[in-house]
Formats: sequence, structure tokens, C-alpha cells
Amino acid sequence: MKKKLLIFFSLFTCFLIIGCSSNRKMNTLISKSDCNKTVHFVWDESSNFTRIQSQGTFKNDYFSLSKGKKLNYRSIFAESLKELGKKTNAKLLLKNSHTFPSDSIIQVTVKIENIVWHKGFSKAIMDTHLVYNISNQVVPILGKSKAQSNARAGKSLLQSFEHGNLLFLLANCDR
Repeated sequence: MKKKLLIFFSLFTCFLIIGCSSNRKMNTLISKSDCNKTVHFVWDESSNFTRIQSQGTFKNDYFSLSKGKKLNYRSIFAESLKELGKKTNAKLLLKNSHTFPSDSIIQVTVKIENIVWHKGFSKAIMDTHLVYNISNQVVPILGKSKAQSNARAGKSLLQSFEHGNLLFLLANCDR
């Protein structure tokens, strides 16, 4: 009994350490972020029709994407901007259309190219391929989210949007 308990706690600790590594990487990137411009994001409505592609070896009902309601990508994206804005002190806004050009505002259109959810026995990694269009320049970015076996599509998508938006800010905020 003691041996089984020891093995269980060892595995639990490993899963915890692996899961926290993603948060540490995100926190390191956030500390490098220094954006004092306002960023206006315009959502490309064609993104709403993107389907989550499921890949991997873990095929049980717990990870089924068909259960539950369809995700509202736009509202999840808006929530990711709000969360990232709190963490970075940047002013990130989701707008319906572009406004008059200004030097203090970065205007960008964002579109989801595809979403791939890699599912394994102990972890689920969501890759969200985002395309940012800024001043007629196309900037492709891969937002990632890594979770343990209790992954939920909505939360993983939120984290991958947040990661992608942070990478965009780091690369384009000095314009």
C-alpha cells in the first residue's frame, strides 16, 4: 500500500511540474512585454467557422468535442485580450472595425487559420494558428496551450489565444 501511494504521489508531482512549465514560460514572456500603445484588434468573422481538429492517441468520451455547446471564438478571444491586458498593463481592445489611423494606436485584423488539439494520455496541447494583418503585412503566429488530462476546449483555447496575442505584442508593439 505504501509503495502504491509513493508511486501515485511521484506521478502526481511529475504531472504538476510538467503542467507548470508552460505557466513559467508565459510569465517570462509577460515580463519582457512593454507596450505603451493601444492595440485595436478587429475579429475576422470567417474565424467563427473554424473547426477544432482532434489528433492523438487518447480517444475516450472525456475528451469528446461533440459534447456540450459550440464555443464562441470571438468572446473567448475578447476574454483573452482582457486577461492579457491585466497581466501586461497594455490597452488591448476588440473593435468591430478599424478606426482612423493614429501613431499611438496599432490596428490589426486577426483570423484563426486552424486549431489542432493534440491529445495524449497525460496531456493535451492546443495549437491555434493565428494570422494577424497589420498595415497590409501578414504576421502568422502559433498560440499554444498545454494542459494535463483534465483539459477543456474553452480554457485551452483561451490560453492559446492569450499566448498568441502576447507573442504578437512582443514582436509588433514597437511599430
